[in-house]
Amino acid sequence: MSKNAEEKKDTVRFHYLKSYGFRTVHADGAMGGPTPRGKGLHIAFYAERAPIPTMTVHKVTDSQQLGEEILDERSSRDGIVRELEVDVVMDIGAARDLHGWLGQQLERHAEIAAKMKEAK
Repeated sequence: MSKNAEEKKDTVRFHYLKSYGFRTVHADGAMGGPTPRGKGLHIAFYAERAPIPTMTVHKVTDSQQLGEEILDERSSRDGIVRELEVDVVMDIGAARDLHGWLGQQLERHAEIAAKMKEAK
């Protein structure tokens, strides 16, 4: 066994590879809870936005160009759309790890924000 292999005996390396379906999503919030069999948790992340019209009607000008929209004829959903981006299912151990990690990141954010405020 080489000296280099002996030195790394007490460590493990994790290589992060992006899967084919990897993407970055914006999240305004999340919802979820225990899985149906109670063996884990699921978290569905969503992005909020105003509804996109399902139909619009526009006037046609004398020169056969698209004119202004007739707003009274717009068809759209009422309220706010919460578009579900991704659902993450994890076992309880992973959920606890995520909870701890989020707490650490919130502490780091508070420290950075305080330093930025002091620097002003």
